[in-house]
Amino acid sequence: MRNSRFVIVAAAIVVTGLLGAASVARGNVPYTTYLTFSGPFALPGVSLPAGTYLFEVMQPTGNALVRVRSHNGRTVYFAGFTRTIRRPTAQGGDVQLLFNEVPPGVTPSVRVWYPRGDPAGHEFMYPPRDAAR
Repeated sequence: MRNSRFVIVAAAIVVTGLLGAASVARGNVPYTTYLTFSGPFALPGVSLPAGTYLFEVMQPTGNALVRVRSHNGRTVYFAGFTRTIRRPTAQGGDVQLLFNEVPPGVTPSVRVWYPRGDPAGHEFMYPPRDAAR
């Protein structure tokens, strides 16, 4: 009886330790979401064809580091810092992307990515346009 009680207490301590370690490790796991585009789109420095892409927040605080990879995660297409901005309350939680205005025939560029359910978004930083154009 005494041995079985010791085993149960030891098992409870191990499970508690594992749960604590899992919650600490979860804080280091990036926030990820898959987004499917029906047409080509652009991010700073890259234009991508229609398809499904994995968007990840690698560093969630301050100017968040965002990475965009292929659906299978093997190819990185974009990795860069973004400005963290608040989601406008009028948008609700369903809007996930805002695009920059572009002239007809130009590939639309993603301006802000709002992860679903997150009150903050990630605004992509594009280089300033040449004043002579």
